[in-house]
Amino acid sequence: MKLSELILAEKIYIAGDGLEGRAADKFCAAHCPYVPREIVSPISESVEDEGGVWIVSPGIPRKFFDNIPKERITAGTEIFFDSLSDAERARVIGVSGTKGKSTTTKFCTEALNAAGRVAVAAGNYGVPLLEVFDDFELGKHEYVVAELSSYQLENLHTSPGIAIFLNLFPDHLDRHGSVEAYETAKHNLFLHQKKNEILILPDVSDISVEILSVIHKSTPLDPELFAKDSSFRAAHWCQNLGTVEKLFELLHLPHEAIEKTIQEFEGLPHRMQHFSHTHDREWWDDAICTNPEAAIASVQFFGKKLGALILGGQDRGMDCSPLATALITYAPEALVLVLESEAAKRFLEAIPNAILVQDFDEAVTHVLQSTSEGTDIVLCPAAPSYDSFKNFKEKGDAWQKAVTLMG
Repeated sequence: MKLSELILAEKIYIAGDGLEGRAADKFCAAHCPYVPREIVSPISESVEDEGGVWIVSPGIPRKFFDNIPKERITAGTEIFFDSLSDAERARVIGVSGTKGKSTTTKFCTEALNAAGRVAVAAGNYGVPLLEVFDDFELGKHEYVVAELSSYQLENLHTSPGIAIFLNLFPDHLDRHGSVEAYETAKHNLFLHQKKNEILILPDVSDISVEILSVIHKSTPLDPELFAKDSSFRAAHWCQNLGTVEKLFELLHLPHEAIEKTIQEFEGLPHRMQHFSHTHDREWWDDAICTNPEAAIASVQFFGKKLGALILGGQDRGMDCSPLATALITYAPEALVLVLESEAAKRFLEAIPNAILVQDFDEAVTHVLQSTSEGTDIVLCPAAPSYDSFKNFKEKGDAWQKAVTLMG
C-alpha cells in the first residue's frame, strides 16, 4: 500500500506492538496525523472487520485477517517499497535467503560506508524500514541495505531494485505450510523487479522462475583474505559475502573498501561466534543454525577438528540423514550430543552413536570427559529453539553461560 493511499484511510489499526508495530505507529503519527489509529496486541484469533486499514507486523500470520479485504491489509515493508519511486528503489539493496542474511547485510552496509557511500541497514536486521523512510526520501541515506525475511516477503508486490539472493532450503514450514509456499514468498525479493534491474546470485545457486531483471553470478571471496582463525574462511561465508564483491563491481566501487571491511569485520552474536578458549578447547555458538543444511556447512568447515557438535530443538519434520552423512564424511570422530528436545528422537534415529543429554550443563560435562584438547566444540542445533527457549539468542546465551560456569 502506498503512503498516498494510507493517508485516506478512515482508521489505521496496527497489529503488534513490537519494533515493527511501534515504527508503524510513529510513521503514521508523522504522515497521517489526522487519521485515527489503534495498536492491537496480542492477536491470537481472527480480528473483526470494523473498516479501516490494518498494518500487520511480520510475526503475525495473515490467517487472522482472512475476513478483511486484501486491499485494506498491508505491512511496514510493503508501505516502504510501494511508496518509493523507481529511482529510489534502485538504491535499495534487498538481501534474503534461508541463512546468512543478517551477516551479509551487515557486511554490505559496512563495505558501502567504507567506500564513502552513506548506507543504512534496515528491515529484519537493523531498524524497521519505516524508520529510515523519511531520511532516505530526503537523501540522507544513499543506500538502504534491507534484510528481508520470508515473513516480510510473503505479501510483497514491489521488489527492491537490487536483490541479493543467497540460498534456499526448507524452513519456516510451520508458518508457510509447504516448501512451495516458502519458496514463493522468498522469490518476491526479485519476482517484481523491472527490466534491467539487478539480481545477484552466488555461482552455486539458480532460480526456476521467469524474471525481467538481469542475473549476475558472484564468485566466493578468497578465504585467504580473512585471518587464519576466522570462521569467515568457511565456504558458505565466502560464498555469501562474495555477492557483495559482485555488487561493488556492478556499482563501480573500489575493491579496497571490501578488503578494509574484511580486516575490521566482526560477526554477529550466535552466528558461528567464537566466545571462549577454555580447557584447551575452542567453544563456538551457532545458535542461529535452525536446520540440518546449515549444520552441514559447519561440519564441513571444522572437519576433523570438530570435537563435539550439540544438536536439538523444535521438531519441524526435517530430514537429518544428510547431516549424519556429513558427520561420517568430514568429522567421523566428533562427539554428537543431542539435547532433550522435541527433535531429539529424530536426531538420535539418524545419527549413530549420538548421545542424549538433558541440558547444556550435562553437555559440557560430556565434552570435557570425551573430547580431546585442541578441538572445536560447537553448538549448532540444526533445529529452531522455540520448544524450550524464546528464541535462538536466549538459547545461545544459555549455552555460553553453561560453558563459562564450568570454566
